[in-house]
Amino acid sequence: MRIWGDAMNMNDYIIRFDIAAALISIAVMLSYFRENKVKTKISDSFTALIWQCFSACILDIASVQLIKHITPGNLWLNYIVLMGYYIMFNAMPLLYYMLFWFLSEGNRKMPLKQYWIMFGIYLGFSLVTITSPFTHLVFWFDKNLVFNHGLLFYGYYVLDIFYVGNGVIHFLRHRKQFTSNQVLSLMFFTFTCFVASMIQTFIPNLLITGFVFSLTILITFLSLENPTDYIDSESGIYNRRAFMVRVQENIDFEKPMFIIGLYSEPLVHILRSIGEENRKLFYKIIFSYLKEVSGKYNVYRLTYEKFAILLAETPEEECNDIVEDICNFFREPIKFGNIEISIAVNVRTVKYPEDVGNLEDLLDLTEDSLEEKINYLDASTLRADAKVLERRRRENKIVKILENAMNNNDFDIVYQPIYNIDAGGYTSAEALLRLKSEEFGDITPDEFIPLAEKNGLALQIGNYVFKSVCKYMAENKPWEKGIENVHINLSVIQCMQEKLYEILFDIMDQYKIDYKYIDLDVSETTAIMANEILLRNMNVMLNRGMSFSLDNYGTGLSNTNTLVKYPFKYVKLDKTLVRSAVNDEKARIILHKTVSMVKDLDMKVVAEGVENMGEYDMVVYLGCNYIQGFMFSNPLSPEDYIKFLNK
Repeated sequence: MRIWGDAMNMNDYIIRFDIAAALISIAVMLSYFRENKVKTKISDSFTALIWQCFSACILDIASVQLIKHITPGNLWLNYIVLMGYYIMFNAMPLLYYMLFWFLSEGNRKMPLKQYWIMFGIYLGFSLVTITSPFTHLVFWFDKNLVFNHGLLFYGYYVLDIFYVGNGVIHFLRHRKQFTSNQVLSLMFFTFTCFVASMIQTFIPNLLITGFVFSLTILITFLSLENPTDYIDSESGIYNRRAFMVRVQENIDFEKPMFIIGLYSEPLVHILRSIGEENRKLFYKIIFSYLKEVSGKYNVYRLTYEKFAILLAETPEEECNDIVEDICNFFREPIKFGNIEISIAVNVRTVKYPEDVGNLEDLLDLTEDSLEEKINYLDASTLRADAKVLERRRRENKIVKILENAMNNNDFDIVYQPIYNIDAGGYTSAEALLRLKSEEFGDITPDEFIPLAEKNGLALQIGNYVFKSVCKYMAENKPWEKGIENVHINLSVIQCMQEKLYEILFDIMDQYKIDYKYIDLDVSETTAIMANEILLRNMNVMLNRGMSFSLDNYGTGLSNTNTLVKYPFKYVKLDKTLVRSAVNDEKARIILHKTVSMVKDLDMKVVAEGVENMGEYDMVVYLGCNYIQGFMFSNPLSPEDYIKFLNK
């Protein structure tokens, strides 16, 4: 901040640094505002900071020129320009503090009390500045038109130190939230503010503080988030990150919102099959329409096939009209280039605050409800079902239960005996994972296994199960009771490990388990996803005596190529195929042909889910080799399984 000496010749002031500062500010503004960006608290703070710096530099230059030619007639203009300069210049440390506060807090709204403390002090000093021509507290011109400082002039230095100091303290508390460039920017700002103030104090004719601020703004600009981080690179519209920022800002300021979610399951396949040029045309047609009907800045891409329209403070009737227009648009074929296609689109609406109260719930309700397939007739039937949130909350709790069970070894492993028809006894078993909680009781594998895979826990759980089974076998030696092998399920992520065999061999060697006593169950989906990696692992383990089962055959793809490509010893027929074949002639023919084909390929057939004599008689008649199901035994605890074998 500039300090005048009473006897200083106005011609001695060097304004070239202010001119340079103004030019730097203009350059930053041109670069910053040319990008399409999301309006956030960070962007608002930085925008205000740029304008404050530019305005302060211009007013500083103007004040020097006016004082050089001061007269009683233009004294009022000198006062106005100087008041504007001091108010603008001293707002910059405050704005810097707010900018770094929002950076560290992820655009979260500043607490009202803190906001008014910070702004209140600044507004108080600004009021003192405005009244200075009358009170002489900050500055004034005497009767000889000589500039003078008041008692509170140096209070501005205290004010700047207050904001800079609070900024440094906040930074130290939240330094992990800043990037290295942002840390550099804050350090530069703090250091240069001090140096520039010292220079300005001892060399008052060198107007350097504005220049230093402009350099700091330039460095800050380079350290801020890239505006393209908020744009979907393929479609050119706002992305999920932009949507989250906008929603959170509306929540912070309690603005009602109406969200329209759009989801097209086949979209990914359509876009991959029409070529790049047609894909561009498709995006242009779709998003031009959505922007036209809902507003240029209201369309967002959440995932590859999910989109959202965010309408804030918009009358509900108008929102419903937009929904109806969108539904009508997608009921008609879409023409682009030489292509005309019809796209099935699910539409759901979510209202804030009626349906949800926070960002996480809004995202969950919007995205999860889109995957529910129901028929809808008009806008009123598209409201997202709040039960979706209940399911999501249950899933989140189950994930926590999984994590705790993993950390505390609280999983249960049970063993279901497998009956060997040819041998007339039990010669193997399948190790099954079970999960219990006080809140939900028994949680089925069909529920917790997909959640484990989705949340990155499947690999750790799979290794835990394998190790636990090997330890159990080493302690109880089931092979001494006629057990040929124990079947253990492998997850997709396990099968995708390049050297899975090394991990499993190490565990078996640790417990001195003969490799022939382990059979690994792999689903067809897993085999297709792991592909060549799985095949290489299988060949290595087969050479050591291990065996493999194709699990749940008869559902999903049921691709015969899987039987040809992979060296499975056993094929497990899914229980749904077995049950349907009892009363359905076509299903029975399919089951018969499947069993014959598998046996002709020199593989053993395991019938899963056999629960009654009708199913038993059928699978025996068809020639299955093994039977697994409740008719013979429920899954047993480790202790009960040994008792079962001892009978």
